[in-house]
Amino acid sequence: YGWWSRDFDGREGCFAWGYGGQYIIVFRELKLIVVTTSSTEVGDARRDHRRQIFDIVERLVLPALSQ
Repeated sequence: YGWWSRDFDGREGCFAWGYGGQYIIVFRELKLIVVTTSSTEVGDARRDHRRQIFDIVERLVLPALSQ
């Protein structure tokens, strides 16, 4: 129901955040969609999980596209 936008290391990404930490991240200019699954249990740990997912996208996924 809700989409958010965020800068991912200089690239604009829009993401949907689902139950338990599921994510769909869309980079229109790159024609790239990143989908992650997670635990079905919801808790405070999911906040740290979000930072970890975004870090993986910024440090591993996006740089790999420019090689």
